[in-house]
Amino acid sequence: MLVTGTRSTIPAIDGLDTVPYFTSRTLLDLTDLPSHLLVVGGGYVGCEFAQMFRRFGSEVTLIQRADRLLPGEDPDISAAVREGMTADGITVLTGTTCTAATGTTGNIRLGCTGSEADDITGSHLLIATGRTPNSDNLGLEYLGLEPDPQGFLTVDASLRTDAENVWALGDLRGGPMFTHTARDDADIVYRTIFRSQDRTTTGRIVPHAVFTDPEVGAVGLTEPAARAAGYDVVVGRQDFTGVVKARAIGNTRGLVKFVADAATDRILGCHIAGPDGGNLVHEAVIAMTTGATYTQLAQAIHIHPTLAEAVNTAAGGVHREIGA
Repeated sequence: MLVTGTRSTIPAIDGLDTVPYFTSRTLLDLTDLPSHLLVVGGGYVGCEFAQMFRRFGSEVTLIQRADRLLPGEDPDISAAVREGMTADGITVLTGTTCTAATGTTGNIRLGCTGSEADDITGSHLLIATGRTPNSDNLGLEYLGLEPDPQGFLTVDASLRTDAENVWALGDLRGGPMFTHTARDDADIVYRTIFRSQDRTTTGRIVPHAVFTDPEVGAVGLTEPAARAAGYDVVVGRQDFTGVVKARAIGNTRGLVKFVADAATDRILGCHIAGPDGGNLVHEAVIAMTTGATYTQLAQAIHIHPTLAEAVNTAAGGVHREIGA
């Protein structure tokens, strides 16, 4: 059984090998607060650490090559997260690529190209540009296994590799790379080997969260992905500004968004940025797992006042967007 995980991907930036930098693992070893943390990468790790250190008291500049933060999320969610970052005083630079690095701790300079910056300076540097599987130096060739060009191992729906009696679990097998998917992988393999049960990854519903403020909880297809897949899409949205509980706790940034199939009322995706988003999304996870429609979720009575009412009203407001 191969469960070797991943490590931080280090991008090809001229001079980076001569500059002190941190990864998500080594940054936690710091004993002094950076005066100005430069974060390269606007994905899950970059956004979480940027906001964390800003709230610790560091000045933070977040540099993202893509045109928005969290590019895998629904665009409305990305926009809400950026709003939260800028409200905290984080400098967010999107559409910006770092091409060179120079300096030492306390005075690090990044040469960048793109729409928002050319030259950026700070005291410390965090590289948060993705994950690389730990598939090298394992001797996989002796098992007759060859990783794909990105280093991931190919597995079937039961997580078996092409080698007899060898399974690959967690990040190593590619696909959704979360702690909870790795745990489910382990359950699939355990039940396959020791219980002779037929459990696979086929059709499993995988949610995820990003622990920023607003907190992200998401599952299924984004609106652009659903349209690209050919669905006749209808959308429901509830901003937290209209949720009594959110106003009561003073946390109204963000929204709940449903993406549904007009032909079947089936929920294709649910995307939340807001208070307790990582918990609230489980309403949609259960609905999608059991085959419940957005109309059934909208008709379910929700306690007032709760944050969960945002899910209920977002489902109840599903409609065809004008011009879509």
